Amino acid sequence: MSLPVFTQAAVAPLIVEFENAPPLPLFDQANFLPGQAVTRWVKVTNNTNTIQTQKIAVEAINATTTGDLASQLDLTIREGAIVLYNKTLEQFFDDGEIYFADLAGSGSQAQYDFSIAFKSGANNDFQGKGVGFDLLVGFQGQEGGSNNGGGGASGGGAVLPPGLTIPEESVVITTTTQASATITWTTSYQSTSQVIYAMEGGTEEHSLDLSDNVGTPPYPPKYGYEHTTLEYNTSPRVTFHTVTLDGLESGSEYYFRPVSHGSLAISRERSFTTKEAGEANVAAGEAEPLIRINNIEGNNTSQSIQKGAEQGLLTEGEEGLLQQQEESQQGESSKDNSLKNALMASIGLFPADLAVLTLLALIIILYFIIVFLIKKKKKEKRESSKHF
Repeated sequence: MSLPVFTQAAVAPLIVEFENAPPLPLFDQANFLPGQAVTRWVKVTNNTNTIQTQKIAVEAINATTTGDLASQLDLTIREGAIVLYNKTLEQFFDDGEIYFADLAGSGSQAQYDFSIAFKSGANNDFQGKGVGFDLLVGFQGQEGGSNNGGGGASGGGAVLPPGLTIPEESVVITTTTQASATITWTTSYQSTSQVIYAMEGGTEEHSLDLSDNVGTPPYPPKYGYEHTTLEYNTSPRVTFHTVTLDGLESGSEYYFRPVSHGSLAISRERSFTTKEAGEANVAAGEAEPLIRINNIEGNNTSQSIQKGAEQGLLTEGEEGLLQQQEESQQGESSKDNSLKNALMASIGLFPADLAVLTLLALIIILYFIIVFLIKKKKKEKRESSKHF
């Protein structure tokens, strides 16, 4: 069984040292047997210039496992004799970001021992199986750079990905209405979806506060904001996120930040303004959807309204006018059809029988012509007989 585990840590003021410094993996066990355990230390220094205590968090990303091996390996994190975390690697992968210790500032340092133990009751089914993951260690809510990883059973090398991030250019307000807004963004790897937000006006808080990290179920932490959505995409997690804020006040400005948990990532603050009552709802980036009625003449009115109807972007007044037009057209069409049907019904036929009607008329006309010619011939013969 192989157990290559690479490492990654945030940059200063956080300093993280691993017992096996990169490019070596923290754990590199090529032949790990049931009942065995291996321990490696990680030293974390809070190198800030203040005495502010920082929350230390850890997370596994890019985890891979074969044959359910992760369920047979126990991970224990200790600070001295104190057990800070004790679950299987499988549970560790599922837990995402784990806050496990506090560390004072001004250069304070702590050593955390990471131990992985192979359950003694595991059977031979796990021979030849493997597990690997990238280990993130840092201050909760702050992302770091990347270290060069490599080694492992294969002896190859790679550049490890950074921690969970939200590319600022990926945050888009796709749609705003009078009472809602839809926001999308992407993350550097799979994570959950949440938006924290507050209305402008001074009565609702919107100052980022990472210490406000305890939510009230089913709602996640608000991180200093007045409101939060639920946390979506918890299983499975995603890299493309979309969240709609509902119940907003029309014509109001809101500040917001997308939030994703794997390890914690929070974007910079942005704002949007909901539509005024009666104002058309337009998706971000769309051109003006239609020319308004009071700016056009003649047939352009109905064409413009029809275009708006196809896009679903009519005002209430325009919807009423469109309905009137449709009812009028339906009425004229109904009158035309009624007249046609009445005319055809007078001879007991309907449009499908027009060809038969035409043929019958021709036969009748031909019949009368023949009868007329026969009578004319007989009359001429009688007159001829009288003359002689």
